Amino acid sequence: MKTTKTKATPKAPPVPDLFAKPTDRGRQKQRRSDSKFEEKRDELMLVAAHLFRERGYENTSLQDLADALGVTKPAIYYYVQSKSELLTFIKTKAQVQLYEAIQEASNVEGTGLDKLLTLAPRYIEIMASDFGRCLVRIAPRVLDGKDRGEIEGRNAISQRRMTMFIEEGVKDGSISPRPVIILYAAAFGILNSVAAWYNPQGAIGLRNLKEHYCAILRQALARKA
Repeated sequence: MKTTKTKATPKAPPVPDLFAKPTDRGRQKQRRSDSKFEEKRDELMLVAAHLFRERGYENTSLQDLADALGVTKPAIYYYVQSKSELLTFIKTKAQVQLYEAIQEASNVEGTGLDKLLTLAPRYIEIMASDFGRCLVRIAPRVLDGKDRGEIEGRNAISQRRMTMFIEEGVKDGSISPRPVIILYAAAFGILNSVAAWYNPQGAIGLRNLKEHYCAILRQALARKA
């Protein structure tokens, strides 16, 4: 009796330590017994990311943040040690969100282009957020040395994983046979541009934005018959 082989479900690679154990600080770890600590720090990060997006990182002080939250500046130091550390937490949160989306796309059965187009809508959502804008638009060089190294390390891991989608697409014939480095630059130049111009309060809604961008991405990358 002839048996047929069942196609194995794709499995994403293990999560690297830089993503499994995001940056944290000893002082904050000690305070996790406070049930509201994480909630309050998340609120702080949301407000900070918005101010960094609106005013720029260099033009926003911790006093500006305290004023926006209606608290004293010393209260900010309960949750973060510096503005640099606060930006590190914001960037890390966006990086973890992005890596989770990459993992989900990796588990999709299909071509390299299918995986890239599965990732794209979530990628766009992240880039359209204040956290995503801080990740892409604020250079890691403003961070302290160790923090900068971890942020750049996560970026490198994510970039390699996304490059693998393109390499797979070129190999399986779903993506145009051009140099991978150029395909990557074109694809993620398109996707990262969302952080540069998109206004959530503007005329274009997020749903339409994702539809148009994904259509453009498909048209730009797909191998012509």
